[in-house]
Amino acid sequence: MIRYQLLGLLRSGEPRDGDWLARECSTRTGGDDGPERFHRELRTLARTGQVQIRRDEKTSHPRRARYQITRSGLEGFDQWFKESFPGSIDEEAEIAVWTLLLAEGGRDQTAALVASWLDEITRQAQSLQSKLGRRLARSSRGPDAFAALLRRRLRHLAADHTFLDDLYEEFDLPRPKDGHVESCDFGRDTAP
Repeated sequence: MIRYQLLGLLRSGEPRDGDWLARECSTRTGGDDGPERFHRELRTLARTGQVQIRRDEKTSHPRRARYQITRSGLEGFDQWFKESFPGSIDEEAEIAVWTLLLAEGGRDQTAALVASWLDEITRQAQSLQSKLGRRLARSSRGPDAFAALLRRRLRHLAADHTFLDDLYEEFDLPRPKDGHVESCDFGRDTAP
């Protein structure tokens, strides 16, 4: 995860000091990783060609180096970022990192990513709502644990939907016009 935090902070193309990157990662995530872990990851990124090292002319000290993202690093970060939400991000810390890096991609990329995630959440909600409706239409009057699980997942999707609404507002992004389920519709007991 640190790899993508660092690449995200370098995404603008501006060379950054390794100590600044370490402090910024820790500040944004509330983490307490020591700077050596970030510097180790920066060296790995440099070895793999995802960042290049710009040495300070006045000193050869490795922590005085400035790091700049390469085309390979930019493509790797963008690919990870597009594919990382929703579905593969399950932990709160990863959602925090993803959200804090969202603005690094620019307004157009941010709008496209948030819209694609809204599409995915809508697709998942419609599928689960359909399953819930079929389940309720054929179930007996007794307790139905599977229906309860479907409702639980729908409530989680409603929370994700609200989170994306917050992102639209915070980043002042244009909202998609149609085809999306309102979060208040998630989990309603409607038979087909």
